[in-house]
Amino acid sequence: MKRILPILLLTATSLFSMGQQPPFEITNATDSTWGALCTAPQQIDFIAGGNAWAFDPFGTDTVWLYVNFGDGADTTVATYLYGDLVGANFFGSVWHTYQSPGNYSVQYIAYGSIGGMNYADTMLVIDEIIISDTC
Repeated sequence: MKRILPILLLTATSLFSMGQQPPFEITNATDSTWGALCTAPQQIDFIAGGNAWAFDPFGTDTVWLYVNFGDGADTTVATYLYGDLVGANFFGSVWHTYQSPGNYSVQYIAYGSIGGMNYADTMLVIDEIIISDTC
């Protein structure tokens, strides 16, 4: 069973009143599997996205996505930033191959900086990937 634990690193939510959309957050993080997998190696697509309301989807702003796969490997990719004049959203995807059976918790960190403000949000998915040693 997958358990999602959002962990707050740094946001500017204190600058906004209650009931308003947070300016930066991961709203979803998932993978291309449907439950436990039989035997390694397994190549899996990891996907994360969220809100980046303070960012300009038409300019040079960038949101980065760091993914720790839980097996000692990690990577950072630039995300796709999209939206309108009201605000932006981000979406990132990265592939990873697990070489050994096991239970792997995956950590997602999205971050970016604009106008001297740093934004980041973290989501940890416990046992997101489960690879059996037999089928």
